Amino acid sequence: MLWAIVAKVVSDIRPVVDALDEDLVELESLIFSDAVADHTRRIFALRFQTGQLYRAVHPMLAPLDAIQHGAYERLGPMRPYLREVSDEAKTLHEDILGLRDRLTGVLEANLALMTHRQNESVRKIAGWGAVIAVPTLIAGVFGMNFSDIPGLRDSGAFGVCLAVMPAVSVALWVLLRRAEWV
Repeated sequence: MLWAIVAKVVSDIRPVVDALDEDLVELESLIFSDAVADHTRRIFALRFQTGQLYRAVHPMLAPLDAIQHGAYERLGPMRPYLREVSDEAKTLHEDILGLRDRLTGVLEANLALMTHRQNESVRKIAGWGAVIAVPTLIAGVFGMNFSDIPGLRDSGAFGVCLAVMPAVSVALWVLLRRAEWV
């Protein structure tokens, strides 16, 4: 009776572990695809399920191992039957630990990719901020309410100012474009 119960429990857990493995393979391909999405919730959901399986399988290992090594005299005749179940339980345990390790790696990869995408966005925003800062600075200086600014009374200063702002902005945009910041 003991063998039948333990064998049933172990054999019923195997399809669950295999299904989690398939989900993880699918999740890995989604994370490394070009689609921009946050898969953190799904990773933690799979990690929670893996933890539940671990809590179901791990407590079985020590008693099965003790039976296999003759700790219980009354169960001696059952040793050959339980050896197979014990081996399968150990394999399940290793598979579950492997899933947990892979999920940790997938979580780290997901977070690294999200950080990389955010860095690219921040770089582009900083680049456009630099392009816009030049005309803002020049217009801000010449827009001050002072009468002693050099070139203020010169009739060509306004035209030079209007020419310098877009020229510097375009030059800065070209440099940032080459550096792939814009």
